[in-house]
Amino acid sequence: MEIKNAKGLATRPCAASVFIPFMEIEFPHLVDSYRERYAKSAFLPPEYGKRISRLLVMLRKKHGMAATAHPDTRFGESFPVQDSLFR
Repeated sequence: MEIKNAKGLATRPCAASVFIPFMEIEFPHLVDSYRERYAKSAFLPPEYGKRISRLLVMLRKKHGMAATAHPDTRFGESFPVQDSLFR
């Protein structure tokens, strides 16, 4: 299955209470941008996700990566699926 859409970070209050202080310490030059983007909602606008999706398609093609949503084969290798442990 091909990945159709990417999504940005969701900063619900519990995540924002950890994420923003982390950004202040590690990436202070980006904090204002993140605060502005998430000022009205915990989610980024759909257009941002579409932009990220287009970028990921370009990068996958450039680096020859599979366009699959299945995490066990995303790099062309096959690994045992964990949910088979619970059958």
